[in-house]
Amino acid sequence: MTEGGSREPGAGRICTVTTLWDSLANVRQFVSRNLAAGADHMFVFLDAPAPDVRDYLEGLDPVTVVRTGKAYWHGRRPGNLNVRQIANANLVSYLLSPFDEVRWLFHIDGDESLDIDREALLSSDAPVARLSVLESVSAPHGDADLDRFKRKPTPDELARLTDLGVISGPRLTEFFHGHVRGKVGVRPALDLRVGIHDAWDRTGERLPAEASPDWNVLHYDCWSSEEFLRKWASPMANRRANFTGRRQQLQDAVNAVIDDSSLDDEERHRRLIELYDKNVADDVTALEEAGLLVVPRPDRHAHQPRGLGPDRDAVHRLLGHLVAAERRYFLSPRRNAHPRDLLAEMSRSGALDPELAARVAAQVAP
Repeated sequence: MTEGGSREPGAGRICTVTTLWDSLANVRQFVSRNLAAGADHMFVFLDAPAPDVRDYLEGLDPVTVVRTGKAYWHGRRPGNLNVRQIANANLVSYLLSPFDEVRWLFHIDGDESLDIDREALLSSDAPVARLSVLESVSAPHGDADLDRFKRKPTPDELARLTDLGVISGPRLTEFFHGHVRGKVGVRPALDLRVGIHDAWDRTGERLPAEASPDWNVLHYDCWSSEEFLRKWASPMANRRANFTGRRQQLQDAVNAVIDDSSLDDEERHRRLIELYDKNVADDVTALEEAGLLVVPRPDRHAHQPRGLGPDRDAVHRLLGHLVAAERRYFLSPRRNAHPRDLLAEMSRSGALDPELAARVAAQVAP
């Protein structure tokens, strides 16, 4: 820190937290993308047994993997994926709150990657930062290493796309196939809660987030017909997710095709591809001509992760205590005790080693 307590430019570390269940190949790509994009350390919660993924992640120094079986959820695993994601993200936020070197924690999904100006982010004193979404273009035979993404269009651009017949209406939800609100990063703190797309205080009030054109999240959402089938119709697909609008209509249509016992495999595949062509595939040429495609800057994807540094062992020791704690501390604030109470009890009880107890006590002091 510089005189007066201001943060030195570029000081601090950036972490991510993710709840996932995916193939080893996709997890490898997810990890490599984010470490190169500016993450110093990644926390990954495995949402289902995957021994090959677990072994891979446990072998990586800049990754901490947490298994979330029956013991983790104390026999009461929430059925809603979003609830599990939020609980896991807040556990990590509270975990990192005593460690000032961690400046940002971003809650991202397994099909996302940071695309950020690290120095600008680390120089910001805002408690919450918003990453705008850049969505991968989708083509039937898209490349997994694609480098073109759809930026957010203006209202006039949406109107022109509608006039051209590229989209059916001048709405962001017609242009983006996935989420439109982006993701948030937070300064880990006990009085702040991380959500899927926003952050709140303990009263449930949404917190304003600082934004910048240089702070984005790359969303690799159905970049090909094969990826569409994997995300919407494979055994790993969350077929019973609760969407809204067009996404729920698409999920209902996909489920109807999958559950139709009168179809053979060939006809089922043909109908699913029809749904992809109608609802997901992009007119890449038209988007390019409209100037709506961008290429991320290569220099923002050549980061060498710094890890957790000298705090690594202390973070992992505290993580063990939080993983063993009741999940009610990390769920909705309307139904749980304050995490400050949990950490205060830990620091008083003798459960923590002296160095960790002192650090935690300083964090929970009035």
